Amino acid sequence: MATAFCSGLSRSRGPCGALMGGVLAVSLAHGRDAPSGDLMAAYAPSQELIDGFRDAFGSIDCAELLGLDLSTDEGRAAFAAGGYRESHCARFVALAAAMASQLAAWPLDLDGQTG
Repeated sequence: MATAFCSGLSRSRGPCGALMGGVLAVSLAHGRDAPSGDLMAAYAPSQELIDGFRDAFGSIDCAELLGLDLSTDEGRAAFAAGGYRESHCARFVALAAAMASQLAAWPLDLDGQTG
């Protein structure tokens, strides 16, 4: 479902896919289930996630975070050769997942079911 989030939203120089995945998780937990529902229930924790990510890394934009343009052959080659997935993206994923998990606040029972 979120595969195209990678590489700055499908190499479009957009926001970090790990961050967008975190926003998706927060929205799943707190999003509205009717058009008349409260937007802020999902907006507030999503904004907190985005602000925290930006504070930690200086940007939310993939190209700025990496210093590479993944929409180009040169950028993709530099990404692969430089080990950016391990040196950069792993940190982005770890922080976005940790923050989203905390902000989603899903209690788990011992069977791993939400409850």
